[in-house]
Amino acid sequence: MRLVLDATAIRSGMTISCQHEWFVTPSVMDELKRGKTARDLELLSGISLKVIHPMRDNVRKVREAAEVTGDISRLSNTDVDVLALALELGAMILTDDYSIQNLARVLKIEYRPGIT
Repeated sequence: MRLVLDATAIRSGMTISCQHEWFVTPSVMDELKRGKTARDLELLSGISLKVIHPMRDNVRKVREAAEVTGDISRLSNTDVDVLALALELGAMILTDDYSIQNLARVLKIEYRPGIT
């Protein structure tokens, strides 16, 4: 299974299994570097984590959907990237962010809360 992680999912201390394909965007990695870097990145050791930029077309689709739903003001650029990458890969998002979850429902992207 392909899983896209947002920063909250990584920071949650969730159990990470090697049986899945794990993805993050460069903007998620930037957020982790600004946080408690050592702890956050330590959680990622032992898995193959792929850092991928989402395609602009998918970023545009997410932004357009967020404008329609009214979620655009609550989504960071990183949130948009996470949604766009999941859309692109047909992957599930692990997130506790309600705005991401709401837009994922609209875009028919599967998601699962990381810690709540």
